[in-house]
Amino acid sequence: MSILRVLLFTAFITALITTAPAIAQDWPSKPVRMIVGFPPGALPDVLARMVANRMTSSLHQPMIVENRPGAAGTIAGNLVARSPADGYTLLVGVAANLAVAPHLMASAQYAPTKDFAPIGLIQRSPYFIVAAVDLPVANLKELLAYAKANPGKLNLVTPGVGTPHHLTWELMMLQTGVKMVHVPVQAAQMISETVTGRAHLFMDSATSVMVANVKSGKLKMIGMTGEKRMADHPDVATAREQGLQDIVSHAYNGLLAPAGTPAAIVKRLNAELNAVLARPEIIERLRAEGVPTEQGVGSTPEQFGALIATEYARWGKVIKEARITIN
Repeated sequence: MSILRVLLFTAFITALITTAPAIAQDWPSKPVRMIVGFPPGALPDVLARMVANRMTSSLHQPMIVENRPGAAGTIAGNLVARSPADGYTLLVGVAANLAVAPHLMASAQYAPTKDFAPIGLIQRSPYFIVAAVDLPVANLKELLAYAKANPGKLNLVTPGVGTPHHLTWELMMLQTGVKMVHVPVQAAQMISETVTGRAHLFMDSATSVMVANVKSGKLKMIGMTGEKRMADHPDVATAREQGLQDIVSHAYNGLLAPAGTPAAIVKRLNAELNAVLARPEIIERLRAEGVPTEQGVGSTPEQFGALIATEYARWGKVIKEARITIN
């Protein structure tokens, strides 16, 4: 290599090293986009706007929520993965587009564990297993016994093939040998289908609508998929308590940036996000969405990254063993 080339290469490396801290120090100097892969009104959108409104004030730059719905959130994932790693384009990631879709959908042109820089969790909430009131079971042990005695006669509704709800049911059936019929419906229909008796079972976060139907006697909770019971629902035993050790499953939403985003920007975003999540009015809002705030909210980037890696591997295994495909 000539002396000129050596000098040019050295200058290039020096520029890279000195430019990154400068970019991080000046950030943000313009609006930041927060990309949501789901339509307005969906939970990821609601949470994104809740966070963005308050981070706009603390960052002194607009945080703009931009909806790019479709393909289980992979359209949004692709957009952010290919965006400049400068902290101005962020992704609201969920289990669907981080842990599931990359195993099932060709539209996911990214590797969730390599193409993003995790910033932090916005929320993480267990699922409650809910039954129609006329189903003669009061807990998961009774449900499994009834399902074994009536193979293929119970139907369960989920928001779709390959959703975390669906995969959790498939994991339960793989481990217990019971056979139930999966019926995909719109997320908003799960409660109504079960209240009317057209469906026997569903699982979802303990939203205010679900809880209202349980309190009015139109539905009953027979178990939940968290590591421990929730303070708001102390009488509902976990699946682990009922003998299903591996049935631990959560819905989650988190914030990510493109891989290569300067660490100082990631650290700043994480601190701002966690400060928002610690606000009393936000904690109360999260409780209404079934988030166990008594166990704390927020996370470090490393904790969120570890969750993504674990969930990606775990649900990939279930998809393979259950032979789940999307046509």
